[in-house]
Amino acid sequence: MIGSLSNVTYTIYNPAIEAKAIYSSQKEALNLTEESLVESIMSTTNQNWVNYNQYGGDARKKRPEFFEHIKSMNKDANFSLLEAKLSFIFGGKKYALIKYKLNSEKYPDRQIGGCYMLVYDNNRWYKTDELKDYWNLLFIMLEFKAEALKNILTNNNSRSSYEKSFRDKILIRNSEMV
Repeated sequence: MIGSLSNVTYTIYNPAIEAKAIYSSQKEALNLTEESLVESIMSTTNQNWVNYNQYGGDARKKRPEFFEHIKSMNKDANFSLLEAKLSFIFGGKKYALIKYKLNSEKYPDRQIGGCYMLVYDNNRWYKTDELKDYWNLLFIMLEFKAEALKNILTNNNSRSSYEKSFRDKILIRNSEMV
């Protein structure tokens, strides 16, 4: 692995942010913040818009039914609940991982967890998968509760022995990779 992470910040959204399908057209979606990009992702109604949100502009093709669902869904019942964000610089670019839970009227009794990997370029945010060497960060974001991960990342003295051990392992692995 070449390079290292710098300017690392970890934010817990308190309260969590409801990112909803608030845009009616791609022109409205400027993606100036990480959170507005998630709202743009939730609002997509055509493949061009999906490509607009994807770094490099070549996103996986969505089925027509996907867009029909977006157009007809209850926007108050279908949203991403943003829980935490890990921001950093790598290779001179700004990146962010946003942990969320998807609320869906299709599955009202459960939330589906996920994590977006985002990059800032050309004065706006994009969804990306270009950091394949750092997928472990994405999985860490998904697996740990936000407060536990904050304790690990900030070297909080009140954290558990498991969190201390895990932080030490992360630091050793990352220093070996760079």
